[in-house]
Amino acid sequence: MYQVAAQLIGFVGTALIIASYQCRKSKNLFLLQMGSNVMYIIHFIMLGALSGSMSILLGLMRNYILYSHSRRWAQWKGWLPLITAGYISGTCLTWKDWFSILPCIGMTVMTAACWSRNGKNIRIANFLVNSPAWLVYDIHTFSISGVVTETFCLVSIVVSFIRYGWKALDGEG
Repeated sequence: MYQVAAQLIGFVGTALIIASYQCRKSKNLFLLQMGSNVMYIIHFIMLGALSGSMSILLGLMRNYILYSHSRRWAQWKGWLPLITAGYISGTCLTWKDWFSILPCIGMTVMTAACWSRNGKNIRIANFLVNSPAWLVYDIHTFSISGVVTETFCLVSIVVSFIRYGWKALDGEG
């Protein structure tokens, strides 16, 4: 029953992340991703996959900062290196095996892309680095909802490019 509950919580996160890539504006994308982050933090803790949970916790903080970009505190130039250092430190603290590094790699690349506030850059980073890294991690940790999420994310990103076009996603949203 515990494993079923863990997967169901993950599937709520799945629904939110898939919806996020259909948002034209980056601000809405960040908001939906924050909801997904909360679900996946719980999901990975329940699976005992602490490197994934720690990376997503830092991703939640990143998304909140990016969502709050108009506030003075969120414009601090030190956030990007601080969050990146957090990913590395978190990976060291939660190290289980070589697969532990995959969430760190994916989230570090995503953080740099998100800081650009460019929808196209965010989707490309997710498509080429983040989703593949998480897909392998999800398989390793037996996260069924994670595998489904990353598969759907990859498809959803392609759909967003078809739906909005390449250039329409270039700006800050």
